[in-house]
Amino acid sequence: MSNAQPELPRLVKMTAHLMQSDRGVLQIQAELEPPPPSEECWWWAAQVSRRVRIVGYSGGGSGSAGRFAISVDAPRDQLETIARHVRDALVEATASFAERYQADETERAERAAAYQLGRSQQTEADQALLDRVMSE
Repeated sequence: MSNAQPELPRLVKMTAHLMQSDRGVLQIQAELEPPPPSEECWWWAAQVSRRVRIVGYSGGGSGSAGRFAISVDAPRDQLETIARHVRDALVEATASFAERYQADETERAERAAAYQLGRSQQTEADQALLDRVMSE
Protein backbone atom coordinates (compact mmCIF):
# COMPACT_ATOMS: atom_id res chain seq x y z
CA MET A 1 0.00 0.00 0.00
CA SER A 2 1.43 3.37 -1.04
CA ASN A 3 1.19 6.57 0.99
CA ALA A 4 1.88 8.69 -2.07
CA GLN A 5 -0.28 11.76 -2.37
CA PRO A 6 -2.28 12.10 -5.59
CA GLU A 7 -0.74 14.37 -8.16
CA LEU A 8 -2.06 17.92 -7.90
CA PRO A 9 -3.54 19.65 -10.92
CA ARG A 10 -1.17 21.97 -12.73
CA LEU A 11 -1.59 24.39 -15.58
CA VAL A 12 -0.64 22.65 -18.82
CA LYS A 13 -2.15 24.80 -21.55
CA MET A 14 -3.85 28.12 -22.26
CA THR A 15 -5.81 28.83 -25.42
CA ALA A 16 -7.69 31.93 -26.56
CA HIS A 17 -10.81 32.09 -28.70
CA LEU A 18 -12.39 35.21 -30.17
CA MET A 19 -15.76 35.68 -28.47
CA GLN A 20 -17.00 39.11 -29.52
CA SER A 21 -15.34 40.10 -32.77
CA ASP A 22 -16.66 43.65 -32.81
CA ARG A 23 -15.21 44.36 -29.37
CA GLY A 24 -12.05 42.23 -29.54
CA VAL A 25 -12.91 40.13 -26.49
CA LEU A 26 -11.13 36.80 -26.21
CA GLN A 27 -11.97 33.92 -23.95
CA ILE A 28 -8.95 32.27 -22.36
CA GLN A 29 -9.25 28.63 -21.37
CA ALA A 30 -6.69 27.50 -18.83
CA GLU A 31 -6.43 23.71 -18.77
CA LEU A 32 -5.23 21.77 -15.74
CA GLU A 33 -4.03 18.18 -15.64
CA PRO A 34 -4.74 15.92 -13.97
CA PRO A 35 -8.25 17.20 -13.38
CA PRO A 36 -9.14 17.81 -9.74
CA PRO A 37 -11.81 15.66 -8.13
CA SER A 38 -15.24 17.19 -8.74
CA GLU A 39 -15.59 18.27 -5.09
CA GLU A 40 -12.42 20.40 -5.41
CA CYS A 41 -13.21 22.15 -8.71
CA TRP A 42 -14.82 25.15 -6.99
CA TRP A 43 -11.58 25.75 -5.08
CA TRP A 44 -9.38 25.87 -8.16
CA ALA A 45 -11.78 28.27 -9.89
CA ALA A 46 -11.94 30.43 -6.75
CA GLN A 47 -8.15 30.81 -6.75
CA VAL A 48 -8.29 32.33 -10.23
CA SER A 49 -11.35 34.45 -9.40
CA ARG A 50 -9.37 36.18 -6.65
CA ARG A 51 -7.34 37.83 -9.41
CA VAL A 52 -9.62 37.99 -12.45
CA ARG A 53 -13.30 37.51 -13.18
CA ILE A 54 -13.92 33.99 -14.41
CA VAL A 55 -16.68 33.04 -16.84
CA GLY A 56 -16.89 29.46 -15.59
CA TYR A 57 -15.17 26.12 -15.43
CA SER A 58 -15.73 22.68 -16.88
CA GLY A 59 -14.53 19.14 -16.39
CA GLY A 60 -13.02 17.73 -13.26
CA GLY A 61 -13.80 14.48 -11.54
CA SER A 62 -13.58 11.01 -12.96
CA GLY A 63 -15.79 11.65 -16.01
CA SER A 64 -13.81 14.55 -17.39
CA ALA A 65 -11.57 12.58 -19.76
CA GLY A 66 -8.48 14.03 -18.10
CA ARG A 67 -9.49 17.65 -18.65
CA PHE A 68 -10.41 20.58 -16.42
CA ALA A 69 -10.58 24.12 -17.76
CA ILE A 70 -11.25 27.53 -16.28
CA SER A 71 -12.57 30.18 -18.68
CA VAL A 72 -11.80 33.90 -18.42
CA ASP A 73 -12.77 36.76 -20.74
CA ALA A 74 -10.00 39.16 -21.73
CA PRO A 75 -10.03 42.24 -23.97
CA ARG A 76 -7.30 41.75 -26.57
CA ASP A 77 -5.28 44.68 -25.19
CA GLN A 78 -5.22 43.00 -21.75
CA LEU A 79 -4.58 39.44 -22.93
CA GLU A 80 -1.00 39.17 -21.66
CA THR A 81 -1.78 40.74 -18.27
CA ILE A 82 -4.83 38.57 -17.65
CA ALA A 83 -3.04 35.42 -18.84
CA ARG A 84 -0.23 36.15 -16.37
CA HIS A 85 -2.78 36.60 -13.54
CA VAL A 86 -4.39 33.26 -14.41
CA ARG A 87 -1.02 31.49 -14.60
CA ASP A 88 0.23 33.01 -11.34
CA ALA A 89 -3.01 32.18 -9.50
CA LEU A 90 -2.83 28.54 -10.58
CA VAL A 91 0.87 28.18 -9.78
CA GLU A 92 0.22 29.61 -6.30
CA ALA A 93 -2.83 27.38 -5.85
CA THR A 94 -0.81 24.27 -6.64
CA ALA A 95 1.91 25.35 -4.21
CA SER A 96 -0.51 26.15 -1.38
CA PHE A 97 -3.17 23.47 -1.87
CA ALA A 98 -2.10 21.28 1.05
CA GLU A 99 -2.20 24.13 3.55
CA ARG A 100 -5.19 26.13 2.23
CA TYR A 101 -7.77 23.76 0.77
CA GLN A 102 -9.12 22.29 4.01
CA ALA A 103 -9.42 25.71 5.69
CA ASP A 104 -11.17 27.15 2.63
CA GLU A 105 -13.51 24.14 2.47
CA THR A 106 -14.40 24.53 6.15
CA GLU A 107 -15.08 28.25 5.68
CA ARG A 108 -17.19 27.52 2.61
CA ALA A 109 -19.24 24.92 4.50
CA GLU A 110 -19.78 27.34 7.39
CA ARG A 111 -20.96 30.09 5.00
CA ALA A 112 -23.32 27.64 3.29
CA ALA A 113 -24.75 26.53 6.65
CA ALA A 114 -25.27 30.15 7.75
CA TYR A 115 -26.96 30.94 4.44
CA GLN A 116 -29.27 27.93 4.77
CA LEU A 117 -30.13 28.88 8.35
CA GLY A 118 -30.95 32.42 7.25
CA ARG A 119 -33.16 31.11 4.44
CA SER A 120 -34.91 28.71 6.79
CA GLN A 121 -35.56 31.46 9.33
CA GLN A 122 -36.87 33.75 6.59
CA THR A 123 -39.16 31.01 5.28
CA GLU A 124 -40.50 30.44 8.79
CA ALA A 125 -41.11 34.18 9.23
CA ASP A 126 -42.85 34.35 5.84
CA GLN A 127 -45.05 31.39 6.74
CA ALA A 128 -45.93 32.94 10.12
CA LEU A 129 -47.00 36.11 8.31
CA LEU A 130 -49.15 34.11 5.88
CA ASP A 131 -50.67 32.13 8.75
CA ARG A 132 -51.48 35.38 10.56
CA VAL A 133 -53.15 36.81 7.45
CA MET A 134 -55.18 33.62 7.02
CA SER A 135 -56.33 33.67 10.64
CA GLU A 136 -57.61 37.27 10.52
